[in-house]
Amino acid sequence: MAVTILGICTAVAILVPLRSGIDVDTAALVLVVPVVLGVTVGGFPAAPVGVVAGFLAYDFFFIPPYYTFRVGATHHWVGLFVYAVVGLAVGGLVAQLQRARNDSEAREAEGRMLAELASTPAGEDAMEESLGRLVHLARRLLGLTGAAVVLAGDDSSLQVVAQEGITVSDLTLRHLAAHRPKGGFEEVAGSPGVWAAPLPVSVGTGGAVLVAHPASTSSGEPEARLLTVFAHQAGVAVDRARLAAESRRRRTLEEVDRLRSALVGSVSHDLRTPLASIKASVSDLADTAVELSDADRGMLLRTIEEETDRLSRFVTNLLDMSRIEAGALEVRPQATPLNELVDEVLHRSESVLQPRPVEVDIADLPLVDVDYFLVGQVLANLLENAGRYTPPGTLIRVTAAPIGRWVEVRVSDTGPGIPSAERGRIFDAFYRPSGDTGRDPSQGTGMGLAICAGVVAAHGGHIWTEPTPGGGATFVFRLPAVVARSEPPGPPPSVTTAGTGA
Repeated sequence: MAVTILGICTAVAILVPLRSGIDVDTAALVLVVPVVLGVTVGGFPAAPVGVVAGFLAYDFFFIPPYYTFRVGATHHWVGLFVYAVVGLAVGGLVAQLQRARNDSEAREAEGRMLAELASTPAGEDAMEESLGRLVHLARRLLGLTGAAVVLAGDDSSLQVVAQEGITVSDLTLRHLAAHRPKGGFEEVAGSPGVWAAPLPVSVGTGGAVLVAHPASTSSGEPEARLLTVFAHQAGVAVDRARLAAESRRRRTLEEVDRLRSALVGSVSHDLRTPLASIKASVSDLADTAVELSDADRGMLLRTIEEETDRLSRFVTNLLDMSRIEAGALEVRPQATPLNELVDEVLHRSESVLQPRPVEVDIADLPLVDVDYFLVGQVLANLLENAGRYTPPGTLIRVTAAPIGRWVEVRVSDTGPGIPSAERGRIFDAFYRPSGDTGRDPSQGTGMGLAICAGVVAAHGGHIWTEPTPGGGATFVFRLPAVVARSEPPGPPPSVTTAGTGA
């Protein structure tokens, strides 16, 4: 309206000095222009005000007698009437065009919002991340001061899983729990300015609610419609996230069942067999009716010792495996001469390796920064594995060489080797290669290599397997060398050997 009044005043100021040289109808046409400008800026309500102000200015300044509101001739009355009709008609037409333009722009903006909303992935990541993106998008596109998504658990308790710009209070949650919105957006009873809409979820027993803080106390139809679309999209995100979580849970249960079956199978052989041997040996020793020579008695005692050692290794492997899978493996690194560690492990493993000669080549090595006991267990497991698959009388080789800030250790056997398709799984817990077919299952638990991988990884190193030239398998792992404390060893060098499965 102010634009209209200012325009009329400007037109009068310009035309009054020129009115002796212009026609009265020309002044009427010029005074229609401020009415059009006012309607363009302020809408149709500016049209009647502009027409009335223009009518009075037209009569006062341009119809004789000047500076009075008297009209001296009939044709001037006609001019005034035509001015009023034309002013209102033009104002109404301009207002209608302006409304159409505004509606078109609003629909275009709404279409862009919906397109951006549709392109936002729902539920592909964790539920909190997916809903967080939708909440952020709702605030940005709709100009909300805040938005949040609230989920209901199986026990009807409400939990905020994503929010931005607001903090949903406990009081609001209690009000939502007492009065859930039924359909569309409703103002939460007892929480003025807080609006909520149910999310159409179909997965799970708990419902969901989208909470919004509009920038103004009233929301128009387009905003309400868009908020409803957001509610549906958030519902899709909740459904997909719940389905993904259920799928992950089922995969975890399947893996647990697989590991449980493998563990039961492993325990059934690795506990029953040595226990049966110990039981038989002890029974023979305790039976006074059985006459035993010193040689027989010594053989039975050695059997008890060997089977007890096997049980001890098995229980140790179980405990270590559980610590590795729980992320509770504690590493106490210290500067260690690798040659001394290898000599000690070879001495402990004599009974397992005989009658297989072992060739050692680990001269001129830097100290390694490792846990002495854990890395000793890695070497013992690899040597035991090599002794299990290497035919009697054939060679087992242990070599080591420095590579940058790492020391690379290799344990090679001349057994049947590992098929290339299985090298990627050989370090999985309870996995036995297909080459074990026909072998005594009690000779391996399927945990030794998995423990090796966990211990080497805990030291920041890497372990893999390669084929031994001429036949067999070579297990390779890298350990950090001792360096200045201010100079970290950095990541192990990349492994480029093809087909290692590492």
